[in-house]
Amino acid sequence: MGMAASVTDYRAIAAAVRSGEAQACERLVADHVDRAHERLAAQQPTTKETRP
Repeated sequence: MGMAASVTDYRAIAAAVRSGEAQACERLVADHVDRAHERLAAQQPTTKETRP
């Protein structure tokens, strides 16, 4: 899911760059960063899980 989702995002971002759609590109990059952060955060153990 993670890498495939990122590749999809990158393709949309690249298309916006190629077509000169600066606002769309900005939104797509921000959305990508938010989703990537959410995916990474969901994979992190909670504090209780990391304590001995």
